[in-house]
Amino acid sequence: MKISGHKTRSILQRYNITKEENLKQAAQRLDTRLKEFVTIKWNEEEKHFFTRLK
Repeated sequence: MKISGHKTRSILQRYNITKEENLKQAAQRLDTRLKEFVTIKWNEEEKHFFTRLK
């Protein structure tokens, strides 16, 4: 609920997305939007991701 912004469990359940295709589309839209604000890169030497705000 923290990610979606729903205040109560009942509201979350009312608008719950259950179709796999809808979930994939939502993830793709979120990924596209995040790329506008954040750079994510893999650090091979230290074996972890790092992020930077644009």
